Amino acid sequence: YSSVENVGIMLMGIGAGMAGLASGHRTLAVLGLTAGLFHLLGHALFKGLLFLGAGAVVARVGTRNLERMGGLARQMPWTSAGFLTGALAASALPPLNGFVSEWLTYQALVRAHASAVPAVKVLAPLGVAALAMAGALAALCFVRAYGAAFGGPARSGRPAEVQEAPGPMVAGIAFLAAACLGLGLGAPAVAPLVAAPAEGLAAAAGLAGGAVSVAAGASLLAPGDPQAVLSTPLVAILLIGALALPLVMGTLHGGLRPARRVDAEPWAAGYAYSPRMAGTARGFAQPLRVLFRPFFQVRPLFPRLGAALAPGWRRTLAALAVGEDWWERWLHRPLALGALALGRQVQRLEQGNVRLYALYIIATLLILLLAVVR
Repeated sequence: YSSVENVGIMLMGIGAGMAGLASGHRTLAVLGLTAGLFHLLGHALFKGLLFLGAGAVVARVGTRNLERMGGLARQMPWTSAGFLTGALAASALPPLNGFVSEWLTYQALVRAHASAVPAVKVLAPLGVAALAMAGALAALCFVRAYGAAFGGPARSGRPAEVQEAPGPMVAGIAFLAAACLGLGLGAPAVAPLVAAPAEGLAAAAGLAGGAVSVAAGASLLAPGDPQAVLSTPLVAILLIGALALPLVMGTLHGGLRPARRVDAEPWAAGYAYSPRMAGTARGFAQPLRVLFRPFFQVRPLFPRLGAALAPGWRRTLAALAVGEDWWERWLHRPLALGALALGRQVQRLEQGNVRLYALYIIATLLILLLAVVR
C-alpha cells in the first residue's frame, strides 16, 4: 500500500507536467516532471532502507507480527535509527528527500491554476488535498510501524535477548539512511540535475523560454525570484525551532532550573503491570478503521468456521475481520473477471490448425481494407 501511495505521488507530479506540456505552460511542465522524477529517485532510496530495516528485524526476531515485537530500539539501535530515518523520509518530513519531492509536487499543483485548461484548474486543488491526506496517512502508518516494533516494552512472543543486525546489513542500512539525508540537504544542488530531462522534454514540445529555476543554491534564503523555492536547510531550521519552542517557553516561564525527574512504576488499577497492557499496533489503527469504515466492507475472515464454534469462540473469531474496499469489489474485480472470461473465449480460437489461422489473417485484412476504403 505504501508503494501504491508513492507511485500515486509520482503520477501526480508527472500528470501536472504533462498538463503543462499540453497547455504550453513551461514552468508547470518542468516543475511537475521534476517532482515526479525526484520522487522516483527518493522512493527508491527510502523504500529500500525500510525494506532492509524490516528484514533485519524479522531476521533477528523471527516473526513479522508487530504485536509480538516492541522494545527493539534498545537492542537494535542502529537498525532502529535507520528505520526511523526511512520512516521520516516516507512521511515527507524535512530535511529528508521525501519532503523535497512532495514540496515540488505541491509547487506544481499550486501553479496549475495558471493553466488554460479548465479541467486542470479544477483537478489541481483536489490533487493538493489528496496529497495532504496521503502524507498524513503515511505519517500515521509509520508512527504505528516504528512505535509497535521499536518503542514500548518487549512484548511476549519474541526472544528476550535480540542482537543487533550483522555488520554488512547495518552498513547497507547506514548507507541508504545517509543517502536519504544527503539527497534532502543537497536538494538545491541535485534538483537542477533532475530537472535537466524535464527541461529537454519542454524544449522538444516547443515551449520557449530559458531554464526554469527549481533551486536557488545551498543558501538558506534564496536570492532572486526562482519559480520554486527549494531550501531544505531553512525548512529544517524552522522545524527544529518549532519543536524547541516549548523548551524555550518553559525556560522563560520557570527559569533555567531543570525539571525534577520522578521515576515510578506505571499504575495499572491495582493489577501487576504486564507488557500486554501496552498499546498495540492494532489498537493504534482502530480510530482509522472506524473513520474509514464507510469506505470499506468489513467481513469476517473465516465466515464458515465461525458458525461451527461455540458462542464464546465465535465472538473471538468475529474480531478477526478484513476490510474490503468497495471499488475493489464493484469496479476492479468485475473488470478483472471480465478480462479473464474474454480471454477464455479468445482462447477457443486457438485450434492448432494452420489453415484456420490463415483464414483469421485473411478475414482481418478484409476488415482493414473495408475500413480504409470507407
